[in-house]
Amino acid sequence: MAETKLNPEQINSPTSIAKTEDSASGVATSSLPNDGRAYLRSLLNKTLEVRLTDGRILLGQFLCIDKDANLIIGSAVEYSKENSGEPRTLGLAMIPGRHVTTIWSV
Repeated sequence: MAETKLNPEQINSPTSIAKTEDSASGVATSSLPNDGRAYLRSLLNKTLEVRLTDGRILLGQFLCIDKDANLIIGSAVEYSKENSGEPRTLGLAMIPGRHVTTIWSV
């Protein structure tokens, strides 16, 4: 596993994501510092390991993230202690940002 670690609180903190309104179109947009955007873009379509607050681990392809740090991963597989280490195939999964503890690029 790679040592790249993404902290969801950094993405979702008020200082790193600010909601702005485009004066020309009047459309609300969220902004992320350029280095944060570049990092997230570099993770697109890569395999991520996501640890959740309840101890489960999801492994899948990073497809997108929203302003609330909710993740969408494809071809997701879930590993939990309840299943005795046997993976459970989920397919496309949405993970609420509030349940994410750590994210690794695999």
